[in-house]
Amino acid sequence: MGLGRIIILGGLRIIGGVMDEDQRIPLDVRLLEPFVVLAEELHFTRAAERLHVAQPALSQQIARLEQQIGMRLFTRPPEAVRVTPAGQALLARVRPALAAIRTGVGEARSVAAGDLGTLGVAHLSSLAPRVVPAIIAAFHDECPMVSVLPREASVEEQLGDLRDGEVDVGLFHLNRDVKLDGEGAAVEVVASGCPRYAAVRPDHRIAGWRSVALGELAGESWIMPSGTGRPGYQAAIFLATCRRSGFEPRVVERANSIETMLGLVTAGLGIALAPWAVALSRPGELVLVEIEGESLDVVAVRTEHSAAASEVFSGCARCGRAALGRPRIAGIASPLRHRCGGHARRLSGRSGSVLDLPASRVQDCRTDRASTERRRTRSRKTHRTWAGPDGSRRLGKRSCRLKPPVPPCESPCPCANADVRGARLMSTQSLDPKVLPAAAQEIEPSYRLAAAGREAAENQRLSLLEQIYDPGSRRRRQIVQSGWRCLEIGAGRGSIAIWLAEQVGPTGAVVATDIDVTYLRRLELPNLEVVEHNILESPLEPLEPGSFDLVCLRFVLAHLSGRQEAAIKRIVQCLRPGGWLIDEDGDWGTTAPVDPCHPLHAPFHGAWREGDWWASRGYDPAFGRKLPALFERCGLEHIGHQATSEVVRGRSPWTRWYAESLDVIHRLGGGATNESQQKDHELIIATFRDPTVWFLRELLHATWGRRPH
Repeated sequence: MGLGRIIILGGLRIIGGVMDEDQRIPLDVRLLEPFVVLAEELHFTRAAERLHVAQPALSQQIARLEQQIGMRLFTRPPEAVRVTPAGQALLARVRPALAAIRTGVGEARSVAAGDLGTLGVAHLSSLAPRVVPAIIAAFHDECPMVSVLPREASVEEQLGDLRDGEVDVGLFHLNRDVKLDGEGAAVEVVASGCPRYAAVRPDHRIAGWRSVALGELAGESWIMPSGTGRPGYQAAIFLATCRRSGFEPRVVERANSIETMLGLVTAGLGIALAPWAVALSRPGELVLVEIEGESLDVVAVRTEHSAAASEVFSGCARCGRAALGRPRIAGIASPLRHRCGGHARRLSGRSGSVLDLPASRVQDCRTDRASTERRRTRSRKTHRTWAGPDGSRRLGKRSCRLKPPVPPCESPCPCANADVRGARLMSTQSLDPKVLPAAAQEIEPSYRLAAAGREAAENQRLSLLEQIYDPGSRRRRQIVQSGWRCLEIGAGRGSIAIWLAEQVGPTGAVVATDIDVTYLRRLELPNLEVVEHNILESPLEPLEPGSFDLVCLRFVLAHLSGRQEAAIKRIVQCLRPGGWLIDEDGDWGTTAPVDPCHPLHAPFHGAWREGDWWASRGYDPAFGRKLPALFERCGLEHIGHQATSEVVRGRSPWTRWYAESLDVIHRLGGGATNESQQKDHELIIATFRDPTVWFLRELLHATWGRRPH
């Protein structure tokens, strides 16, 4: 016996409750979609139009399904079409099952195309501080739904992990002296001609030199890389390089990481060869002198079993090298001029120092991603703005021609967005409302996550939100169909609006609104329109009320304390008869550590006080669970609901996002009124950032309902 519902594709069987062998009923899966559509429309003609079939064909499909099941699912004319009790029972099981099938197929296609999933990346420790983060940032712009799992490993460990399928990409240095023994591996040079340096103490005889021939260091004591196991690629590269310069090095110490090697140099035990990536990190206690005529290549190694996204990652690695540049070790660095496709631009290093990269060292930054090419060729769109309560702006259309600060690269290249990525990685600036620009305080006062004055920090927070919540939001919006007209309220950076635009196709349309369209202005899709709009206070006419098949919003209503029902009623007016409303919001006060034995458990609960942190700032800590009742009061029908949660570790993407959101709300509008409250808030934030603490996330409520015909 089995319990629950079972779906077996091919000879599909759907069973509810307790299942015995003789209860299994063969069912044609193709008949389930017409059944669900007719149950939603309760009208054969409208259902046939949605399915793009003739009405007689739909009647035959329903009759065949009823014959297979052995029961009536609908009443027939001349009575009104209604779902029978048996049909209701089947509908309750079939609708989520079909949604799960669509989601599964979509996710499988996305994973196969490299647009979803995880990507394991192994790299040398020398690449960790600057190079790998730059590549991941570029990759995230190309594949935002693919999670990168980086880890440090020696060359030998990387090759073994690639063979075993433990990682998808390996990143390390090679040169012409050593041949890579990587059977079945695809080796791509992502950066060639990277300089090498002699790492010495400031009191060394060559510390003031601009460059040195390796042969002049033949009598030095050397710190050599050891690697792990055989064949010891880094050690082989070092020995081959010295022998090519005519000497056998006098090795006094060996180390298996560049950090340990540099530490031994600092301790005065010898000198070491350092690769290009180490120079980017500017080791403060050492001097790096360039070795004349010596260089390394950075290679990305993949296998035929690597994830599809690994090819995109390799392309981003090429551009990551160009974006970081070549450091100037001796003297004053000059501004970096990054030439790509004939154009030049100035870039600053993320550490605040300015880097210099000769044009001859820049690789041609190209990628095969069709999506990148589409983004470059999208037609310009029109933005509409509407006045707030003060009437300071009026409805109107203007051509949105956002000029880049410099001419764009001729080739599609993630490094063209290096300035944007750099902003996203900037540290959070002061959020004291006393020092914020006036523009930051003119935003809707009840919304405490305004971007004005803190654009870089808010961009980073929204990026985390998309990474965490977009997969679930897309699954819940799977009902969208080609040709639909959709409205996304509070669209943020626009990731869901872009996805909806792809689903509705060229015959459909998507309108994305927000009270601050800072991040939406960059979107360029022919079927996507951006409107600056306040759902509570702006007139509805610019949105064309009564015209939308689907209206969606996420984490908007929680900010409208006491006015949620009024907002939902205005949103319902935007729907056409039969249109759907989907909202996602949380019981944000339910978050808490789960281990009572942890030393931070009791202090956190003493400060959090069962979500009183939210209540004391004017929020409802259990708002999400009230959505179904609010939907019903606002006249919607066919209301559905789903609640989810999970346990996550401190400093995970979710806890980072949640802590940043709490901190911004605290500083921009709900700050402490006394020293005790400030200490409580600091304790809460510190607990969320502690990786030893496990948290129960918010109870996330997804609610949907339909406007009556």
